[in-house]
Amino acid sequence: GTLPMWEALRLNDRLGSGPVVHNVLNVEAAIWREAFEPEENLVYNVAGSSSADGEYFANGAGDEVIYSIDDQKRMSWRFWFRQMDVINGIDQERDIRNTFATGGHFFNSYNPTDFALELMQVNDWALRNHYSPAIGNYRTLSGGGTSMQSMAALMQQRIAFGGPETFNHPAGAAPLQFARDNNLDNNIDARDFGWNQTSHGHFLYSDRDNDASLPTIWSWYDEVFAARQFTSLGNLT
Repeated sequence: GTLPMWEALRLNDRLGSGPVVHNVLNVEAAIWREAFEPEENLVYNVAGSSSADGEYFANGAGDEVIYSIDDQKRMSWRFWFRQMDVINGIDQERDIRNTFATGGHFFNSYNPTDFALELMQVNDWALRNHYSPAIGNYRTLSGGGTSMQSMAALMQQRIAFGGPETFNHPAGAAPLQFARDNNLDNNIDARDFGWNQTSHGHFLYSDRDNDASLPTIWSWYDEVFAARQFTSLGNLT
């Protein structure tokens, strides 16, 4: 449900409807994290090229490459939630946080060893060609063009025979620059608050090895809803 939530916020911002939520909380979101990176050229070089959330490396001098913004719109999820637009005659980034209430924040709860999110990387490694991504029709969520569900995740390192670990992480498995407000870091490592090392959400309890009881993860709720005041931030009036 995280992707439909963010897409609803993106469309709301496009329509200029104003604030609609107090705050936003990702819980191990199954969305490629490059969707939250800024709209800019994607550069793979030997030294690495800094981006908002990491670095993209070439495997060697002969492997250096630059993908333009237009290329990325036809071969990746990158900057889907941070697209540029002409606003009041000025070319600038559309800020999806305009849909947040005054004083509202985005919280990103992540787990680097979430088994389900690791399988996203394995799936792309096994089924898709990343080293030389096909640059085809412009991306769309569904229907015409190239469906977003068929877009490959970006490689962190361009290496022809790399494993799943060479690919970008989903947003739910890594901290996001987009979840930092000035000096306030709203990234939360769920493992620090009782979550199992390999869990993918602890909202239901069963006898599976990757589940835990509510008392075990109560400190996570306490951190999000009390210490970070998730429910009290943001004023829609």
